[in-house]
Amino acid sequence: MIIDGQKSENERGILRMDNLLDFKNSDLRTKLFAVLAITGCISNIAGFTANAILFGFTTQTLMCALCAVVIISASMYGFFSGRTYVATFIILLILGFIEFPLLYISYGESTMVYMLVAEIGIVTFMKSGHRVIMGTAVFIVDIAAFIVRHTCPQFNVASDSLGIDTLISFIIAFFAILVAVAMVIIQYEQQARELGRMGEELTQAVNTDPLTEIRNRRYLIRYLENQTAEMADEKHYAVLIDLDYFKSVNDTYGHVFGDRVLKKFADTVKENLGEKDLLARFGGEEFMILFATDNAEAVLTVMNRISKEYAQFSEREKGKEFTFSAGAALYGRDSSITDIFTAADKRLYKAKAAGRNMIVAD
Repeated sequence: MIIDGQKSENERGILRMDNLLDFKNSDLRTKLFAVLAITGCISNIAGFTANAILFGFTTQTLMCALCAVVIISASMYGFFSGRTYVATFIILLILGFIEFPLLYISYGESTMVYMLVAEIGIVTFMKSGHRVIMGTAVFIVDIAAFIVRHTCPQFNVASDSLGIDTLISFIIAFFAILVAVAMVIIQYEQQARELGRMGEELTQAVNTDPLTEIRNRRYLIRYLENQTAEMADEKHYAVLIDLDYFKSVNDTYGHVFGDRVLKKFADTVKENLGEKDLLARFGGEEFMILFATDNAEAVLTVMNRISKEYAQFSEREKGKEFTFSAGAALYGRDSSITDIFTAADKRLYKAKAAGRNMIVAD
């Protein structure tokens, strides 16, 4: 019985398994564990099968079977419990300290490649603080196995001659390394794509006003810097807009409606701009349009159309016309960001001083 949203152990295990198999959303350590677990299980099953075929069910073959059982069990434990690094440690401990050294003592040169695989596994899958310690320990164990192999021939099951056992060992080791590297590369590429996507989303978020979903002042400044640096002799219009009496709109109808007005105004402007024009939220109820033209009549035509649609929206919503004031200034290659903003702001101030609901241009 599940009470107050608590889940049974089986349900928690299934959830962890689902999260682990969702490679796209898993962390790198989890992905690396999946690589180790899959290659470790397959390679050990293949190794046990090869030993059984070549040498029968000897002590060494049964030892391989026992190691395979432990590795499979550790893999399942990691998958279901979510404690993937504990499982990783167990798998590499079995491979590096028990199975591979004993295989070398029993079968000789044909299994030396497994020792290299163990060291590669430690470097690839262990945490940085554990790599040196465990790698060194496994190296010492491998040296000890070499000494035992050559000083205690009674433990030798096969000679060091290169035969079918060497070929099989090579194939198994090659397969394990190939699969592991391929899976790591696949996960790395997925991680790189995910990071790229997240970078694009972050860049978009940093440069976008969250309410109106148009560019913000930060993007506007960088855009102007790049644009003026690339301009030749042409001139463009920058129009600074302020929604008239917007504080009164908020005070009268509430901030929720005020936010809706800002969003609607931004949408109205976007619908009336050309592909090369840019709209940005300058701050508060102020917006700036960068027109890709120096034609004052064309700019005024667009601004009048925006004014009419903005008034129609407010008439439908509240039975009264909302207006805005604007200041338009020409800018070119020699104009600094401060020059552009100052010139547009001066003309906006003139429009407000003259009674609002108008556009003042050069």
